[in-house]
Amino acid sequence: MWTYTEPFLVDYSEPAKRSDLSHVQKHTDGNMLSRREGTVTYTHTWDAENRLKTVSTTGHSVAYTYDADS
Repeated sequence: MWTYTEPFLVDYSEPAKRSDLSHVQKHTDGNMLSRREGTVTYTHTWDAENRLKTVSTTGHSVAYTYDADS
């Protein structure tokens, strides 16, 4: 079973039930570095406080910013 919590953290201790999510790469601190859904690979970057900074794929990128109170 796959368990999702924001931002994009995943527990993949059991076999995947989603056939389109074929590969997940995580850093030793637990942050997801990349995931593949079908033929699309998403790359994640994190800031020094382990907050999601960007999610990108070929030709597309989303950046996250946080205010001082986060």
